[in-house]
Amino acid sequence: MSISYENLGAFLYREARYLDERDWDNWLALYAENCTFWVPAWDDDGALTEDPQSEISLIWYGRRAGLEDRVFRIRTERSSATIPDTRTNHHISNIEVLEQDEKTVKLRFNWHTMSVRYNHTDHFCGTSFYTLDVTGEQPIIQEKKSRSEDRLRSPRSGRVPHLRTCSRSRREGVRDADRDGLPGANRSHSGAMARICNDAERPRPRLHTRAEIVNRF
Repeated sequence: MSISYENLGAFLYREARYLDERDWDNWLALYAENCTFWVPAWDDDGALTEDPQSEISLIWYGRRAGLEDRVFRIRTERSSATIPDTRTNHHISNIEVLEQDEKTVKLRFNWHTMSVRYNHTDHFCGTSFYTLDVTGEQPIIQEKKSRSEDRLRSPRSGRVPHLRTCSRSRREGVRDADRDGLPGANRSHSGAMARICNDAERPRPRLHTRAEIVNRF
């Protein structure tokens, strides 16, 4: 199915609206069951990690089931990072089609998200890369990769969390930055979720947990 540039933009704006309105069912329906959802991390040298299976990622889901689990925990108030509710406002710009054929469309766009919690506004910005399946009546997201340009800077502290590779986390299954306290909360369905590590010599800023991050991108 051929899809116009205007309809691609409308699709992206619709996803942003679903996130802002916490319309989780319609948001999940935009993703294929076997989709990938990846937010790579910045390493110590200022380069993005390249392999979610062997390097640290801020988020890595190998299937939509990971997103469904996150939504379930938000809805059942089992995610402390989203209590009280976090309000978001997504802005999208610079939509560019990179490749297109009869079955798929690859595109990129810039985003700026404002997140309000405890009467404080955090700002996130970056670039997302999508691969869409356009063979059906509506596009479906097959691959999503989001690059956060601010390295999760915390406006409260003005400092940037320091990321490093942890060999122990690789052996045990990479852990994430959740603080939900649930049994198994530090394990992802793919076994390759993120762990955020602070340099012991640096002051410890407030970290944005995966629950806070996942609906920013």
